[in-house]
Amino acid sequence: MADTSSGSPRAFKYLDWCITAFVTFLLISNVIAGRLVQLGPFVATSAMFLFPFTYILSDIFTEVYGYSTSRRVVWFGALANAIMLLMFLFAGSLPVPVFFKDGAAAYSVVMGLVPRVVLFSILAYIVGSFANDIVMSKIKMAMVKWDPTHKHLWIRTIGSTVVGQFFDSLIFIFGVFLFSIPFGAVVTMFLVQWIVKVLVEVIMTPATYVVVGALKKAESVDAISTEDSSHTPFSLTLENAEKNLLAEVKVVEKVIKKAVTKK
Repeated sequence: MADTSSGSPRAFKYLDWCITAFVTFLLISNVIAGRLVQLGPFVATSAMFLFPFTYILSDIFTEVYGYSTSRRVVWFGALANAIMLLMFLFAGSLPVPVFFKDGAAAYSVVMGLVPRVVLFSILAYIVGSFANDIVMSKIKMAMVKWDPTHKHLWIRTIGSTVVGQFFDSLIFIFGVFLFSIPFGAVVTMFLVQWIVKVLVEVIMTPATYVVVGALKKAESVDAISTEDSSHTPFSLTLENAEKNLLAEVKVVEKVIKKAVTKK
């Protein structure tokens, strides 16, 4: 969100660290996504154990710093993914030394799927992330009227993840693995990955409460969109229309304090 007192973006203490963790998890997930794992009768991608944490961080961005900040992070991640994809393609096209022929073949086997993985991952990530963040933001706008202390934060964190991960898993799994493995296995992978990602969100909900509460206190911010805020994905602008609920609480507390002092 933008600093309404000066008109310039605020300098937060921990936002850069959160963004760094987010992009790191995102890139690693894309690299390991081609490694399939057998979980009893089910087949899934190894990325499903790490990628859900990007959605948890995305929820934190929207809940604490506001939708417009989360929107910028989504595009930062997409740019990092695109650069990685281009570098994989570039590295694969370079001439191979004679003594490294076997190594190059092994590299191609291991990394050959990565460009396709990253390509569909970027698309799935953008669609899923914005679905998650927009739902999260709009639910918060509706909930704050009857849940101003955010006791029921889990409703929007889990609800937005169900929506976002559905689109993300659908696009990614079918885009990467359709026609490469049996169709039944693709459908199973989609369902398993979607359910596991949501379960990770559910399991991590207590930790999310702790982190969100700590960040709001440390950063003195609890951003929320207003009716004047824009939820378009196609912008990097920090919204002046977003308001800081903690700032409003402090104003009310000052008014009450002054009234009590006068008495």
